[in-house]
Amino acid sequence: MTRAAAILVMLILLAGTPPLGAHGSLNASPLPDCCSSAPSSLGTGVWLIGDSLSRGSLATSEEKTYHSMMEKAFGFPITRIRGCTVAAALREVEKVSRWPAVAFIEVGINDLRDTPAPNQVLCPWIPAAEFGETYRKLVDILESRQTLVIAGTIPWSSWVESHPAWLKIALFNEAIAQSGANVADLWTATLFIPDQLSRPEDSSFLPPYRGDNFHPGDVGHARIAKTFLNAYRRALGQRTFFIPLIEGVRAR
Repeated sequence: MTRAAAILVMLILLAGTPPLGAHGSLNASPLPDCCSSAPSSLGTGVWLIGDSLSRGSLATSEEKTYHSMMEKAFGFPITRIRGCTVAAALREVEKVSRWPAVAFIEVGINDLRDTPAPNQVLCPWIPAAEFGETYRKLVDILESRQTLVIAGTIPWSSWVESHPAWLKIALFNEAIAQSGANVADLWTATLFIPDQLSRPEDSSFLPPYRGDNFHPGDVGHARIAKTFLNAYRRALGQRTFFIPLIEGVRAR
């Protein structure tokens, strides 16, 4: 049994449901006799390692956050691991003793700063030149535990090509693509699509915040969820699909 196939079987057993199917449904798929159980070396569950976007900034409700949409598609809870920067994510992962079958990573936007953040304890900052090496270390630790890693590139957040951060974003996204993980291209999925950003007239479900034309809104979260889930399916050798994850919010 391949590692990807074993992970899929483990997730089926964990969820008590068949695997993800077309349009987000859970369609039954018979398993061969050889695959009735997963190897004990595999972890359990699914992680989402990320910053405030993975917490829900700036969706209008919990149900319209991308992590909630992904939980709905999987059919069971996803464990969120705090990682406001790549160094913070690495620090949190190094603390754990139990490992997931699958880990989605969404970090990098806070590493675009040119100087350390005010709270270095919570969000340790590293120079841009160290981003790629630190990200690869994060991926390597997870994969050494037989975790299937899906790494998201930095999503577009209203930048124009003349913005000082533009070149650094390209370098960081290239580092993510070269990290050895399976890549979910959040950048391409959101690039130059203003209606996926939150709007000032929208109230966030995370008080006291409102939309800011920078963080993704409901449509942006739906696009991110779709991109992560399709990258997961590609990693398992399955066809991708379109998910109208939340009624009225379509990830085009």
